[in-house]
Amino acid sequence: MLAAVRTLRSGLLVAGLGGAIAVASAGPAMAAKTVMSDAVSFKGPVNAAGEYAASSCKVKSDGEKTVFPCSVAGRALGIGGPTIEVTSTWAGPDGEGFFPPLAAPLVASKPPVTTYTGTGPCVEREESDLPGTAGPVEYPCTVTVKLTFNSVKATVTGTYTVREESTQP
Repeated sequence: MLAAVRTLRSGLLVAGLGGAIAVASAGPAMAAKTVMSDAVSFKGPVNAAGEYAASSCKVKSDGEKTVFPCSVAGRALGIGGPTIEVTSTWAGPDGEGFFPPLAAPLVASKPPVTTYTGTGPCVEREESDLPGTAGPVEYPCTVTVKLTFNSVKATVTGTYTVREESTQP
């Protein structure tokens, strides 16, 4: 049986793992902070089943100044009601993301236009830019979704604000 015990004492991290003990000095821990990872904005058609895709999409990534083209596809169930259930994917030059179904309540309605906003978990995948690593990495994130539907024009305008935890200074 593999047992792990971790104890933090006087700046030393003592970890016992199946009889092996490792001691490492622990400097001041960097607190994780939530930072903007991607800002996706798009507009496109939406069909009667609530499926949408972007005919125009832009992504600004990791606080960069350059805005890149992207693609978005999603599905919103319950358009016109008090809450929609929305799921989506997006992709740009530096990676892609996905969020499973999340609830987005109605925040504004002036027929034929309805706007929904919600927040939920997501996953991002991109090429690693960390030293000594290669290939794609996946990590959890949080997405805030704002979708505005026009039922007469059968369009959706949306934004996804993606945030991730970072311990970088």
